[in-house]
Order: sequence, then structure tokens, then C-alpha cells
Amino acid sequence: MVQLKNWKMISDPNDGYMAPELLKKSFHGNVYGHSNFEDGTPVLTGHIQKLDWEKKTFSTHRTEYKLVGPPNEEFRDWVEKNHPQLLKNIEGYRSK
Repeated sequence: MVQLKNWKMISDPNDGYMAPELLKKSFHGNVYGHSNFEDGTPVLTGHIQKLDWEKKTFSTHRTEYKLVGPPNEEFRDWVEKNHPQLLKNIEGYRSK
């Protein structure tokens, strides 16, 4: 399974007319074990089709990924500020 390190979840840009929960989401991070990229290459994945926070896995239209290690620090800080109820899902989270 392809691994993604130093990851963060991002949403498609909002045009102001779509509800935030309807925006498509992707991950950005450093990829390892992907046949199309050298290990450590920064990538933006395709849109998330399935996400399992417990197993730290997700799939796009073509690829299955494993989230490895803690997320990008900027993303962790954003979750802490905006969605603290999600912190339990983030491996490696440590409160300040």
C-alpha cells in the first residue's frame, strides 16, 4: 500500500455557493511506494473516495493509501483551532 507522510487534508476551493461539507477533499503529503513517483515526492492525491480514520487508510479512484506518522504541523494546528473534536483521529497529536 502506498504511504503518505507529512500529510494534510485539503478541500477544493469553495466558490461561496456550496456548503463546506459538500466540498471534495484530497490529501497532500510526501508519497512513498507509488510506482509513478520517487519516494518523498510531494503529491496532491485524487479526491478521497473512502476514508477510515481508525486504520489511517483512504482510497482515491485509482490508489489506496496509508497515512503514516503525524500530520503536517500546520494542519494539526488548524484542526486544534477549528475542529478540536477531530483531534482523536489524528495520530501523533500532542496538545501544547
